[in-house]
Amino acid sequence: MSELLDTIVKVIEEKINPVLAVDRGAVEVAEVREDEGVVVVRYTGRCAGCPATALTHRKVVTSALLAADRSIRKVEYTLLAEGEEEA
Repeated sequence: MSELLDTIVKVIEEKINPVLAVDRGAVEVAEVREDEGVVVVRYTGRCAGCPATALTHRKVVTSALLAADRSIRKVEYTLLAEGEEEA
């Protein structure tokens, strides 16, 4: 695991998911494109179908990840596809 991925996972586990867990949601790392500075997270649980996901993404997830590592330039997201099982 790369140092950047370690940092991302730590921020998700310690700062982001505890906030999202209040509403029975979570995020997980879907993809990291280190050469581009792009992190893609996948929303799971109740976050996957929530109409407030875009706001949560901007205010909670993106802000925490951008603050965690200067090499992260963009945070994108995807939702857990219908019928896809959570990890």
